[in-house]
Amino acid sequence: MFIFESFVKREVPINSTTIGEVFREALAAIGTSEEEKKDRNINMYSSRYFYNTAMVDTGLDKKRYSKDYWSLY
Repeated sequence: MFIFESFVKREVPINSTTIGEVFREALAAIGTSEEEKKDRNINMYSSRYFYNTAMVDTGLDKKRYSKDYWSLY
């Protein structure tokens, strides 16, 4: 099982290029222009930073979260 499974074959991970394409399509769907993406430095990693910030804002202990996450591997 993968976090992001392929649209074609569920038993393989999704291609990183596809993830980027879907991200760009989502930004276009909400009306984010190329200029705005550049001005606000919006890229694929932006969602990761947003999620981490949201988790910390909810009171999550950042050090514990990081330790628990990496101990899974």
